[in-house]
Amino acid sequence: MSVKDITKVKHTLFMCNGSCCNKAGAEEMILTLRKEIRDQGLFKEIHTVRTKCIGRCDDAAVVFIQPECIWYKCVTKEDAKKIVYDHILNGKLVEANFLYKEGDTIINSDAIPNAK
Repeated sequence: MSVKDITKVKHTLFMCNGSCCNKAGAEEMILTLRKEIRDQGLFKEIHTVRTKCIGRCDDAAVVFIQPECIWYKCVTKEDAKKIVYDHILNGKLVEANFLYKEGDTIINSDAIPNAK
């Protein structure tokens, strides 16, 4: 078993692996995302974490990126490649999949939480 040197990590990607996201293709997306990270030589800089449900089932499959606090929705394996190239390598938001950024007052989704 290897141990990752987390002092080199610049981004952490939390990838939902809950049942709704899996039904939406999360497993294939996660494998593609991790392959692209390795292919681009970013393994030391990017840490990926599979999670259980992170609460946005209607927006499946979901990826949450730290430290930017960016949430992406409906991420397919093709979108995973865009996240690596556009967001990670070039610092550009992937608009087509943008869900939310911490501090925003609007969630870019048709699935809006019930107001209490």
